Amino acid sequence: MNHATLAGHSFHHEVAYAVDHGIFGSIDANRGDPQNGWDTDQFPNSVEEMSLAMYEILRGGGFTTGGFNFDTKLRRQSIDRADLFHGHVGGIDTLARSLLVAAALLEDGGLEDARASRYAAWESALGSEIMAGSTTLDRLEEQVASGAIDPEPASGRQEALENHVNRFIWNADRWGIGARVTVRPPQRRYRSVIEDSARWRSFAFRDGDIVISTRSKHGTTWLQMICALLIFRSPDLPAPLPELSPWLDWLVLDEEEVLARLSAQPHRRFIKTHTPLDGLPIHERVTYVVGARHPLDAAVSLYHQGRNLDHDKISELTGHAVGPGRDYASPTEWLAEWVRRDGDPADDMDGIRGVFWHLGDAWARRDDDNLVLVHFEDLLTDLPGEMARVADRLGISLPVGALESLASAATFDAMRGSADRLAPAPDGVFLDRGRFFRRGGTGDGRAVADAETLALYEQRSRELAPVDLLEWLHR
Repeated sequence: MNHATLAGHSFHHEVAYAVDHGIFGSIDANRGDPQNGWDTDQFPNSVEEMSLAMYEILRGGGFTTGGFNFDTKLRRQSIDRADLFHGHVGGIDTLARSLLVAAALLEDGGLEDARASRYAAWESALGSEIMAGSTTLDRLEEQVASGAIDPEPASGRQEALENHVNRFIWNADRWGIGARVTVRPPQRRYRSVIEDSARWRSFAFRDGDIVISTRSKHGTTWLQMICALLIFRSPDLPAPLPELSPWLDWLVLDEEEVLARLSAQPHRRFIKTHTPLDGLPIHERVTYVVGARHPLDAAVSLYHQGRNLDHDKISELTGHAVGPGRDYASPTEWLAEWVRRDGDPADDMDGIRGVFWHLGDAWARRDDDNLVLVHFEDLLTDLPGEMARVADRLGISLPVGALESLASAATFDAMRGSADRLAPAPDGVFLDRGRFFRRGGTGDGRAVADAETLALYEQRSRELAPVDLLEWLHR
């Protein structure tokens, strides 16, 4: 490490250079004192410095010919046995913590995405010419002078990326890395052109947070509204529902802004996501509410929602082309295609495999103390009773007589009447915000599916889910 200091380079720069040039071997992990510029054989103690070095080591495939070593020559200032003990233990702890942070950064992919974007121009025709040595500086000067090349500066996002790394370091304890509170890091990344579960790695949990994890059209906004009513104990919410309970992984929202908004919230927070539980950090002092519904009924609602979206507006907000896809003539035709979809749940979260993966993962955890499963049918048949059950699981007590008035504000008619404050999207995403609150009923799917589709659904559902989950879903 000290040799990097003497060369005027960062340590992770030296590691990256060695890895990229195939000369990476062992690491002398001792550091020097930057105030005297010489090797004082101090042990590593900076997770900030070592995390990026570990990142480059992992990115290059890890050690293949060596490892870390510590020097403890008598020229050190701290030579007592006790000081050597502290140096070794602290150095190993620093490397271990840095390794875990680096692994999380690599799995997240944010730095790699930024790196690829920053240097993408080298893959262009001009970049390839430069790399191949088939052009010259004189030729490039002529092209710039003639206007054939008009270079424009692009922001390097220096502080944003440094803050990104810092969040992983600061959140390490919240993810269970040496923490007293148990937190299981995400096991899988889910992403599409409109959402990316990697954002959860940058989120700092608080004790008591509520995460609402549902598949699309499984009662997400309904559960958000129920949580809002229970937390604020009033139908008069202090802000629009999407501001009180933002969709963290939605690419329509700027990541820095939504994280800052959540950080500033003084009330008990309740955050929306469509990410399955295995894609989320699982914090023992956070409650996870998972909504479920008969998958065929949810698929019918998804069909109607797709016809109510302005895909051009979504493309504009996300920066990705989001096409409407095939124009199905009817929900019957849509369901026939939906039951045949076979995409990976990580990429096709609303396909039949994605739906059963999400629900099956939650079902397997149904006995966890911090998980609340809510069935759409129970909300339809006994809204006050289900709200009381949810309140009890969240540890929320309500004044006598308050439940009925709160439940009346959570009905479909009441929510449709307040669509401008409750619909989960910026203006322009929905063609009609009121249509978002279409009243979906039990049996909608079976009512429109043909016999072949129903038979295939029964077959695939038995392949994708355990019998007890199907019995609970299909009741």
